[in-house]
Amino acid sequence: MLALVKKQQQTQDQLEQERKKVMQLNEEIARLKVEINELENRNNVLKITGNTSDGGNREMKLKLNELVREVDKCIAQFNK
Repeated sequence: MLALVKKQQQTQDQLEQERKKVMQLNEEIARLKVEINELENRNNVLKITGNTSDGGNREMKLKLNELVREVDKCIAQFNK
């Protein structure tokens, strides 16, 4: 009888550990999704700025970089 109770406790402990792992993996997935989104946004900005052949578009590039930084800050605040 005691062996059965001990085995049940071990199984419950293992289940709790697995639940913690699942939670950690879900958090990692969410973090990676945010990172992917950020990288896609940066990629789009780079595509836009890369397609400008005129050197006078420096202001536009600076403004786009500023907007990307603002978006990054907003995402960081969301993650808190």
